[in-house]
Amino acid sequence: MGYGTLRDKMARTQVTLPTNSLNAGEVSPKVDVRADIEKYDSACRTLENVIPMVEGGGKRMPGSYFVVEVKDSSQESRITSFHFSTEQAYALEFGDEYIRFYKDEGQIVNAYAAWVTATE
Repeated sequence: MGYGTLRDKMARTQVTLPTNSLNAGEVSPKVDVRADIEKYDSACRTLENVIPMVEGGGKRMPGSYFVVEVKDSSQESRITSFHFSTEQAYALEFGDEYIRFYKDEGQIVNAYAAWVTATE
């Protein structure tokens, strides 16, 4: 293979430019054949653990952090999120016959103390 042949191959190589904007969010694989759609250049197929920014690009989603030990480490428990509205979100710890509530980097203690006492 001579130098001219290599140069010819390099000239025919298709260059894919990076996506600078993710404003269109995730799109279906069915859109792959529709490069003529305006949103095609600002979309991606899969967006995992990334928050798209209005300015373009994205940032990593924040991780979790340690707040408090589970009520009973010997039993299995599960943490899930609960979004009451766009402004109120809670983390709930479900364990063996109990639920604990967390908000704003701390545990909500007094709000359900009467409920725990009433059910015992």
